[in-house]
Amino acid sequence: MIGGPKGIEYDASCRQIESLFYESLDEIKLIRDDILDVTKSRWLENMLKFRNFVMELESMVKNLIDRIFEEIKNVEEGIEAIYALQRFKHRESLRNILSRKWVQVWQIFGKEIESCSNIMILHETYYTPFQCYSEDVRMLCIKQYLEHVSHMMRDMSDWMGACAAEKCNKVGMIGGPKEMNLELLESFGQNYPEEFDGTLDCISLAVTCTFNKRGTLLAVGCNDGRIVIWDFLTRGIAKIISAHVHPVCSLSWSRNGHKLLSASTDNNVCIWDVLSGECDQKYRFPSPILKVQFHPRNLNKFLVCPMRHAAVMVDVEGTHRVIPLDEDSDLNIVASFDRRGDYVYTGNARGRVLVLDAETLSVKASYKITQGTASNTAVKSIEFARRGSCFLVNTADRVIRVYDSTEILACGKDGEPEPIQKLQDLVNKTMWKKCCFSGDGEYVCAGSARQHALYVWEKSIGNLVKILHGTKGELLLDVVWHPVRPIIASISSGVVSIWAQNQVENWSAFAPDFKELDENVEYEERESEFDLSDEDKSVVQGEEAQDEEIDVDVASIDRVAAFCSSDEETEDIGSLQFLPISPDVEDSEDNQVIPRFKAALVKFDVAFPYGGKHEQYATVAADTKDSQDLLIATVGVKDFGNKDNSDLAQRYNIKKDDFPVVLLFVQGKSTPIRFTPERDSDFTGEYLKRFIRSRSRVYLGLPGCVERLDRLAEEFKAAGEQDRQEILKKARIFEETLPEEQREAAKIYVKTMEKILERGDVFVQTEETRVQGLLYRGKLSDQKKRTMEERRNILQSFSARDEL
Repeated sequence: MIGGPKGIEYDASCRQIESLFYESLDEIKLIRDDILDVTKSRWLENMLKFRNFVMELESMVKNLIDRIFEEIKNVEEGIEAIYALQRFKHRESLRNILSRKWVQVWQIFGKEIESCSNIMILHETYYTPFQCYSEDVRMLCIKQYLEHVSHMMRDMSDWMGACAAEKCNKVGMIGGPKEMNLELLESFGQNYPEEFDGTLDCISLAVTCTFNKRGTLLAVGCNDGRIVIWDFLTRGIAKIISAHVHPVCSLSWSRNGHKLLSASTDNNVCIWDVLSGECDQKYRFPSPILKVQFHPRNLNKFLVCPMRHAAVMVDVEGTHRVIPLDEDSDLNIVASFDRRGDYVYTGNARGRVLVLDAETLSVKASYKITQGTASNTAVKSIEFARRGSCFLVNTADRVIRVYDSTEILACGKDGEPEPIQKLQDLVNKTMWKKCCFSGDGEYVCAGSARQHALYVWEKSIGNLVKILHGTKGELLLDVVWHPVRPIIASISSGVVSIWAQNQVENWSAFAPDFKELDENVEYEERESEFDLSDEDKSVVQGEEAQDEEIDVDVASIDRVAAFCSSDEETEDIGSLQFLPISPDVEDSEDNQVIPRFKAALVKFDVAFPYGGKHEQYATVAADTKDSQDLLIATVGVKDFGNKDNSDLAQRYNIKKDDFPVVLLFVQGKSTPIRFTPERDSDFTGEYLKRFIRSRSRVYLGLPGCVERLDRLAEEFKAAGEQDRQEILKKARIFEETLPEEQREAAKIYVKTMEKILERGDVFVQTEETRVQGLLYRGKLSDQKKRTMEERRNILQSFSARDEL
């Protein structure tokens, strides 16, 4: 018999568990002989039946234990339940669930301590003729109760063992000081998302996404080939990379976050520098790419899984190696590095899983996943947890199998390891599109292939804890779990959806004496509330000691365990966590150009511009960065959300279909000048610089031009006949002082001045027309074309500047 207030109920539950056990045992006895004799024809069938009996029994016992703990209200009831169930602790799976229930009891204990603390804070509300004695008695009762419960908890910990203590430490109930900022984000309850928390609009249709190591940046691959990098803390776009011409199908961050690996259905794999947005390396494969993955420890290596081809290990600094195939020779291969990159795990369409050494590519272990008695099932994906040694295998039989990699390696080749858990939807028989682990490896999330629904299981006991439902009718494309926080990002219908916990405000964290009210109550003023000094306040022992100065270390930074691997002693200070971005420019009241600049070139474009014209405009900004007279700016116009700068575009009669539109604001002029190239191919950096030079007083050195001679050309245009002769002499003298590489350009300046003196100013316009015609015909060699372009630039120095 079990004692305690609920001893009878717990005893009945235990008898029910034992009854189920003996019933199953009786059924097992009926096939005992067949199980022990492996020569029997039905041995495998009976063995599977025996195993199902055992698993069903464990499942029923788990359900009974859960039912018991649903009715627990305080610590004493929880301890009684643990004592009642300790007879089942010898079974490993049941011992794990008892350990978790023990953590639950510690959580209740923590809440009771908090409740007692609130009572002690509010003790002044009890008024009696002997107030101080009533307070002391109440405090003594609370202290005795806490000591009693603490003693019971310590006794319980003696036989629960280190496993329970470890789990209690994990939720922050016992142990030493914790890393404050991160732990404030964690809850003492469930550590998985509970509700929808908004969307991220990438403008294009999102296809795939992945977090960096710290979870501060989210890279999203789109169907138009762009990669949108989000600052996940501010939920804003930090960078857009025009990566491919076909949809992006896979992304992978390097360990330090400085590199991003992308793959597309255009058969290309690229390595991008995240800060600059430039492509460092580009590889082309003979078939579309299904998956790419950076080596977890070496950014010079990555894994590529082409369609219907063996996986390839690519070394940026060396040769490429093809991952060996199994004797099945099946080409539908999925592959993945393990957590540290020591091994490569591959799976094929026949359920065969190989474990290969990442350096030698020799097979270290292998096994086959079977469905039922003999049929094979295809491996769809292999995913590893960020912490621990577990990994999951998503197969075509609608079952997610969780394995321990140490057990796989111990079994060796042609082993028969059993999965730690088998996760599936027994009701709807759902096929899984994508699966992943939580950041701490305690939960498994799987996205349905038929609808936008996310299933979350607890890995240790295999129970389904949450189903997150998206919009009906949408199909899931990808799902990833935040590396540190209980946040999930999923993609459906081209939109990134965010799932997070319901954040509840806890004001007592800021003010311990703050009392939260469930409903409005009438406030009663205390007698001594507004007194200058509280005469009834009890004297706190050791108040004088609190006035002592304490040295606080504000320089050293403690290691945050959640951001480090188990083999890292310190955080990687060189990792890229954030991208520098400029804030959106708000509309000013007068929209005037900054007075200190002689001219400003402003491009009106979409909110997140990309493409060839944007890159050409960027070259102008780079070439003129040292100019003190010119401002280069971009105005991003949004036709969604708050519609930023849309009224500014409307003011200058700029329509969305005309983007990009470039306006030149000249100092002293009220109306901007619009850049209108004759052809789209004329929207280049050189044409833009010629436009600036011809319409403003800003000097920009074009290819082939010499600044000193350009100044003389300006004087030549405005001078009379006699002064022009003097300027021509100066140009001839200056030509002799120039280095050899500028002599040819100087000769064109001198010859142009001579022709103008001979034929008049009309020569410049005639010569410009002739040179322009030669360039448009496109029949010139590259060298001749370059020479003609330089001649045109020099002629522009002599042409009259357009005035408004």
